[in-house]
Amino acid sequence: MLSRRRRQIFWTTGSSLLESCHERAATPLKLLAAFTGLWQHSAAAALIIMTSQRLPRNNAAIAECLLTALFAACFLLPTPGSDGRIAHLPSVCPFYNLTGLPCPGCGLTRSFVCLAHGQWQEALHWHPLGWVVFFGLAVFWLRNGYFLAFGRLLFPLSPNTGRWISYAGAAALLCFGALRIGWLTLHHLRF
Repeated sequence: MLSRRRRQIFWTTGSSLLESCHERAATPLKLLAAFTGLWQHSAAAALIIMTSQRLPRNNAAIAECLLTALFAACFLLPTPGSDGRIAHLPSVCPFYNLTGLPCPGCGLTRSFVCLAHGQWQEALHWHPLGWVVFFGLAVFWLRNGYFLAFGRLLFPLSPNTGRWISYAGAAALLCFGALRIGWLTLHHLRF
């Protein structure tokens, strides 16, 4: 059973995703772009659910749906253009829009789309850790699918291991983000 705080994070994330999609979705392509622009929130909610001590079927089904929608959106969206925009839509990152500097997650959506289309070098260009995050989410997707199909975990993780994996991933993204902001600021470059 999810704690009250985790349920609150999940439902807040889901409702903000739906509101954003409703505001931006004049066409199906814009709906996909709005979804992938907010993928970090849904992926974070999925990881919170998947790293809980037990993995009940309904939580696994929710996480599986979120990750399936994320992967489908990455396959359906066009690759980023020369200006870095996907389908010529502006950035939805509030940190980037306020400061002009990339947040630690900026470029992950473009990296995911490039990975889904088999453009490995371009994916590394947009976010060097994108392939690690993509692979990690794919492993969790397979783990949930196996659990839903057979009722047992493919590779069970202790709560501490799941927590450490989450913390290590968050720390790596934050360190990379800080280094990237420092590099861009020091060399007066623009992302």
